[in-house]
Amino acid sequence: MASLARTIQSNDTLCNLAITPDGARIVASGGNDALVWDTHTGHKLLGSLKGHSDTILSVAISPDGHSFASGACDKEIRIWDTKTGHAVLGPLTGHTNSVRSVAFSPEGHLLVSGSNDKTIRIWDARTGQPVGVPIQSGSVVNSVTMSPDGTKLAAGCDDHTIKMYDTTASTLLFQCAGHTNYVLSITFSADGRLLVSGSGDRTVRTWDAATGLSLGSPLHGHTGWVRSVAFSPDGRYIASGSGDKAVRMWDARTRQAHGDQLLGHTHYVYGVAFTPDGRFLVSGCYDGLIKIWDMRSDVSDTQNSRQSNQNLEIEITSEMVRFYFIRDQSMI
Repeated sequence: MASLARTIQSNDTLCNLAITPDGARIVASGGNDALVWDTHTGHKLLGSLKGHSDTILSVAISPDGHSFASGACDKEIRIWDTKTGHAVLGPLTGHTNSVRSVAFSPEGHLLVSGSNDKTIRIWDARTGQPVGVPIQSGSVVNSVTMSPDGTKLAAGCDDHTIKMYDTTASTLLFQCAGHTNYVLSITFSADGRLLVSGSGDRTVRTWDAATGLSLGSPLHGHTGWVRSVAFSPDGRYIASGSGDKAVRMWDARTRQAHGDQLLGHTHYVYGVAFTPDGRFLVSGCYDGLIKIWDMRSDVSDTQNSRQSNQNLEIEITSEMVRFYFIRDQSMI
């Protein structure tokens, strides 16, 4: 069972969590600004990165870690240099309503965005130019993600479905149907075989990413909207964060609850993410707390534990909307 390793206090609200591939930097959005911190010292490396004129709803870091994208309520997308904070591209314009989600392709050449305008757009991440025509989803797009091999694009929508598209042709392959409320968060397993979703219907579901078929019954346990889901790097576990203030763990194979729910947050849990080595699960909450959960059930090396925890002493003082964790090979 996971145990609480550390709590980081922020002065403002939090959502999801993430880190660059080398593990060195955290990128976050705070109001209209983007901010960058050193992961290990907690020092702010870059202050407010100005550009957006309204709240940033989503950030995504490129696979090489050199740049990150932000999507906001101002209907724009911007791309920034992770080290210098300089604007690389943007604004990327075309959406006619808030940009709710952005995601890079696995090789980093493409950027995908989903919006309240019910479209999905694909951009050349090197030039900022649109690729093809907008995909008409027919519903508000809350979450977008690409398969690990880059061939599929998935979108979680307000119409209770997940829509799977061919990335190259932008054609609809199939829909995953079964949720009875908004699909708020989706992600692929590392091997690309499974897709997991969290919904306003308070359930977590797993899907066959090749066929769109639901795998077993929905996972029940949360009493609030499931706002974030994540696969562990080895694909064994699913984590979910909910409006019921709890984080839950699930066995991805048996689809049964794994251990007790993780409690301690006092408001909606907007984000959950595993560190790249799978040792820690990080949860971010509207209550302004980041909680670091040690996924090892038999932690015996207290010296190593203390050393690891030193790297988690991060002071976050800015108003934040979203954080994200992405895979690397370092210890947070």
